[in-house]
Amino acid sequence: MTSSRSRSTPPVSAIPPTPRSAAQTQPSSLVRGAVQQIERFANALAEVLNDITALEVNTMVVSTITGAKFLPEEAYQDLYAMYHSHGESSKYQPLRRSLQSSCKDCMQKMGMTSVNIVPDPNNPTDQPVVETLLSDGEFLRNLRKLSELEALMGGERADQNNITDIIYAQTVIQLDGDVINRFHEQLFSDRLSAQDKEFLIHVHSEAVTSGESNWRELLKFLFDLVQRVILRPGHDTGRSQSPNDPI
Repeated sequence: MTSSRSRSTPPVSAIPPTPRSAAQTQPSSLVRGAVQQIERFANALAEVLNDITALEVNTMVVSTITGAKFLPEEAYQDLYAMYHSHGESSKYQPLRRSLQSSCKDCMQKMGMTSVNIVPDPNNPTDQPVVETLLSDGEFLRNLRKLSELEALMGGERADQNNITDIIYAQTVIQLDGDVINRFHEQLFSDRLSAQDKEFLIHVHSEAVTSGESNWRELLKFLFDLVQRVILRPGHDTGRSQSPNDPI
């Protein structure tokens, strides 16, 4: 007769847990930092793609070319001063409306409110709003363009028919294939000589050709970059990684 002796099994709570390394319990700070960098890059790239859906080429004759760097705080201060000092001038109305629209759209996107349509950078109540506006990439791009236009329009001229600081020709090429050409009426008047007209049209045509080439190269670079990020090892693309896939 064979006797068997049962073995008692310790309760589950008595079994010590298998030790795990810190790398197994939580990702390293290096990995977290890399993920955050990729997310920030993807968000910035998405904003840039929204802005390059159309190529715009303007041909102007300007009286001054400045090499000053774009400083967001100073640019906003200048535009705010323009907004209040030229309130009744029809010359500045398009610029004022664009500034209003940019501020309004950004504040709505950020869920912010302000007593002023264009927040006052010198008002302590509005200063946090202005700081938030200046931290938004889309608002900064609009601010840069408005600042450039304001610089071109700045300075009251005795001769309002001065041939400088006027956009004589504009071409907009959109991704869907639409091409819009605009020409200032002075190109068809007697204010400019035939040689000046021919020169401006020639310069504009060359600028459109050069701008389109650079724009297409930029688009190609960005889309190739997105493809490389999407197809990099470790991404779930629904198929196995091929040795020939870009990294």
